[in-house]
Amino acid sequence: MHKIALDNQNLVQYSSHMANLLAQLGRRIRELRLEKSWSQAELAAKAGVSRRFLVQIEAGEGNASLLRLAELSEALGVSLVRLVAGLGAV
Repeated sequence: MHKIALDNQNLVQYSSHMANLLAQLGRRIRELRLEKSWSQAELAAKAGVSRRFLVQIEAGEGNASLLRLAELSEALGVSLVRLVAGLGAV
């Protein structure tokens, strides 16, 4: 099974395992954002990313680079390790 997701405006196919990883990451980012009672627009502005990009990430439909994840983690006030810890665990 594969899921199609957006990556830099192109459609990309991911294995179900990778799609699950992206979904888990999106949920984690959303949970951390909501803990701060921030809107998507607020987090996007603090992290220096577009709201559209953040929407895609939170929906598990975007594949963020390491640098983008670092920007998001810094804006959320958590380490990059905390952001990704336990994701994709079997």
